Amino acid sequence: MRKDVKRAIVLVGILAMVLPEPGVLAAGSDMEEEVEEVVVTATRLETPVREVGSSITVITAEQIDQMKVIPVDKLLETVPGVDVVRNGGLGQPSSVFIRGGKSEYTLVIIDGVEANDPFSPGRSFDFSNLMTDNIERIEVLRGPQSTLYGSDAMAGVINIITRKGKGKPRFSLSAEGGSFNSRRASASVSGAGRAVDYSLSLSRLESDGISAADERDGNTERDGYTNTTVSGRVGIALSESSDLDFVLRGWDTETQADDYNELFVFADDPNAKLETNQILFRTQGTFLLANDLWEAIVGISTGKHQKAFDNQPDPLNSISSTFSSDGRSLKADWQNNLYLSRSNTLTLGVEMEKEWGTFESEYDDGFFQTSDFVDESSRETGIFAQDRINVDDTFFATLGVRWDGYRDLGSKITWRVAPAWLIGNTGLKLRGSYGTGFNAPTLFQLYSGTDGNPDLAPETNKGWDVGLDKSFSRDRTVLGAAYFMTEYENLISWQPTGFENTAVARTDGWELYLDSKLTKAMTCLASYTLTRTEDDNGEPLLRIPEDKASLGLNYSFGGKADLNLEALYVGERDDIDFSTFSRVQLDSYTLLNLAGSLTVTKWLKIHGRVQNLLDEQYQEVLGYGTPGISGYLGIRAAI
Repeated sequence: MRKDVKRAIVLVGILAMVLPEPGVLAAGSDMEEEVEEVVVTATRLETPVREVGSSITVITAEQIDQMKVIPVDKLLETVPGVDVVRNGGLGQPSSVFIRGGKSEYTLVIIDGVEANDPFSPGRSFDFSNLMTDNIERIEVLRGPQSTLYGSDAMAGVINIITRKGKGKPRFSLSAEGGSFNSRRASASVSGAGRAVDYSLSLSRLESDGISAADERDGNTERDGYTNTTVSGRVGIALSESSDLDFVLRGWDTETQADDYNELFVFADDPNAKLETNQILFRTQGTFLLANDLWEAIVGISTGKHQKAFDNQPDPLNSISSTFSSDGRSLKADWQNNLYLSRSNTLTLGVEMEKEWGTFESEYDDGFFQTSDFVDESSRETGIFAQDRINVDDTFFATLGVRWDGYRDLGSKITWRVAPAWLIGNTGLKLRGSYGTGFNAPTLFQLYSGTDGNPDLAPETNKGWDVGLDKSFSRDRTVLGAAYFMTEYENLISWQPTGFENTAVARTDGWELYLDSKLTKAMTCLASYTLTRTEDDNGEPLLRIPEDKASLGLNYSFGGKADLNLEALYVGERDDIDFSTFSRVQLDSYTLLNLAGSLTVTKWLKIHGRVQNLLDEQYQEVLGYGTPGISGYLGIRAAI
């Protein structure tokens, strides 16, 4: 622990030394006063960042535009405490791990709709098909969050918020092409009138892709990908104190895949294919009552998650493997924010959710045949309360408790506290949090064939963090560090007899970050994460690097052009070789990406990017391929 503290102090000191003196920065920048940043995920209501005790990172619309990437998972790679692992190239399965927790311990929310697939084995969210279309901001909240969000939030929450229409009607068209015969086209319209605002987008992406199985292992067949995404948001002002919102997001995709052969080697498979169709919808009403002292938010959300994988025997692979799943969800929620005084806000809420669907699979390798069929449902009710406290605008705290009850699994109580203390006029904020979380067993874990176990209990965890943020030059530069620790118990793992509550795990480490507007034209984002993990056998958790670092520099040429340079370092991490069922260590790697744009006229902009500029050869998952150096060029017209 002492070594960790020394390491953190040294790293913070180095970053502090390379920054200009606060007075020099302010005098030389000639920048306008910054607008205070507000987040909603940490407390489920708008809260200034300076009042939040939890560890949270915001990816803004400006940063999304600067990076020029299309898949959302590429935006998350540089967030402190977050690891992104993709099984191959574009469109291949992509998982996100927060502070070492498994991907199913991260709840993904898109405009208030829980997006996790209820019929995936772990109820995780696959980021491979989520594009940046129409997205305004992304908030990444780290640490156990079951008190406000229930199951699936043991490691954290990723909240994705789409654009809200503003001003006069605005239309845009864009097209892009590049490496691997990739091409993309999109169209959008947005605007607002006296009582209605709207924001709609449609996009189509096609790519011949790379081989999902690594080409360095002799695999040459490319695995293509297509994605059609639609996103829409409409708001209606019923009166000065009430409004309705409707949001819709959906995507339809087809991914050519590779598979494991008879020798348990991941290799080319010319006819393996995965199709997905996902639709999320929510309608929500917000009402201000009792002279604006009571804010009531009532919403209904639905989700449809369909997947179909088909792999028939072929000359390269004699195995026959198919599966299909159709998961549905329906949720009603009622949140009440009571503004009791300037220093006290009480939030009370209730949620009722039903999940149901089917899963069917067949497997035949000539020696072993198996089939599975699941047709089940679950119901859950959650009741939560949270008190947000403000003492003299210097000390803030949120305290919450939640009860969740399941039809067949009993009930669970979780709680959380997150204080923050602004130390005088020093620009220092001391923050921390402690909370508990749980994950309910999935329908697949409970009822699938001979592996299902209806007696499974919820997984649980407890975690805490403590951090210090230092602001310079009226918050134009923020330097921060946080230590975190999480302990997982009663984890569900697969055993020869099926799923059992047998595993435990522990993670801890440091997160360091720098967010600086160095000058009026130049910004810098940097982060370093140290993550130590340990399972019940004393081994590190799979695919989680101990060290990860990122650096992002953006320079704006008077608003006419911008250039963005991003560097990402991922350290060594363990994986499994399924041909021998033994552990292996994947090499570290460094990626360098460059993106930029040029404004030709007020309605025409050209943009481009080069990814993996150093042509680094690496693997995120053993046996799976990754793209080499690649380039893309696009054009956007907006009126």
